[in-house]
Amino acid sequence: MNAPRDLEPSPGRSTDLLVIVEVAVTMVLVVLVAIGAFTGLGGPTRTLLGGALVLFLPGYALSTLVFPASDDGRPGSVASGRAGLAFLERLAFAVGASVASVPVLAWAVALLGYPFDVATVLSAAATATGVLTVLGGVRRLFTPRRDRYVLPVKRALALASAGTEGSVVERASTAAFVVAVAFAVVAVTAGLVAPIEGDGFTQASILVEGDDGRQFVGQSPGEVPPGGTADLVVRVENHERESTDYIVVVQLQRVVDGEVVDRANADRFSRTVEAGETWERPHEVRPFDGENVRIAYLIYREGVPADPDIESAYRAVTVWTTVADAPGDPGPGADDLGGTGGGDGPAGDGTDIGGPADSDGAGGTNGIAGFDDVDGVPGGASP
Repeated sequence: MNAPRDLEPSPGRSTDLLVIVEVAVTMVLVVLVAIGAFTGLGGPTRTLLGGALVLFLPGYALSTLVFPASDDGRPGSVASGRAGLAFLERLAFAVGASVASVPVLAWAVALLGYPFDVATVLSAAATATGVLTVLGGVRRLFTPRRDRYVLPVKRALALASAGTEGSVVERASTAAFVVAVAFAVVAVTAGLVAPIEGDGFTQASILVEGDDGRQFVGQSPGEVPPGGTADLVVRVENHERESTDYIVVVQLQRVVDGEVVDRANADRFSRTVEAGETWERPHEVRPFDGENVRIAYLIYREGVPADPDIESAYRAVTVWTTVADAPGDPGPGADDLGGTGGGDGPAGDGTDIGGPADSDGAGGTNGIAGFDDVDGVPGGASP
């Protein structure tokens, strides 16, 4: 049984070959763009390839699938009833459909959970263009030879040369139109392709768990009980576009009048984070006693100096906290009348004013060295 005419490949070998060559050239261009996206090919080459992929090729491939026939305006030019487009209309459709496909591709990328960056969008566009090109080529091969669309090279050259003919006003209008279209193409291409040329970056933040169990960024852990710890999570996001080795130094700092007067390294951890991935590290920190205490996270990529600080870190993020006073301990020398707290620990409870000293000479009832007397003389040494 012979297949119906509209399902048989047409016997015109010349147009068959033109369709196959066109599909092959398009696929090669798509592969070049994909290679450039994954290998970091830069400069004008990637801008040109990326612009063609984003602004023309997806829509052109779609036009060959939806409109496999060519409508040159002659009566009965699409005798088979297949949908056809004139060449100029096909070019306009290609640009419009390509620009309209970018949000759709971005939505698909986000839905699948891939990182939303230029390389991913270009890869998605290349995949969609490749599939549409192959399907469009197959449908054109099954379109009768008389109606089949093939790239009209001679007609394209004729249209280009026609721009040099006509009156001065017509040529000026044509030139202005071409310049406007070219400017729009360059602007959109630069916005979509050029950002990948910029330097990569690392983003760091601190997560604090709220009362409802959710984690929040940019909040203080609040007041920490004496001897207690603060539960924190440091988050490091790798946007360097390459695998990066991170070292995080957790540093306690006491700050007075904007100056760090004391600091101590509390913890250190490291990890290799792949490009586009996020590392979250939960941990506990026991801060300094008192107020004006800051917890700093110093992030390094290439080794840690002997004396790490915020200035030497690649990235740094800080959070403030306060350690509450112990119950019944109002603080150093709170009740003394001019007494001074002990040098190595908290002052006595301040209840003795010239009272008897303990056997070890420590003032006050706590047995902790300090100056509880009015004149600042240690307990047991009062005149």
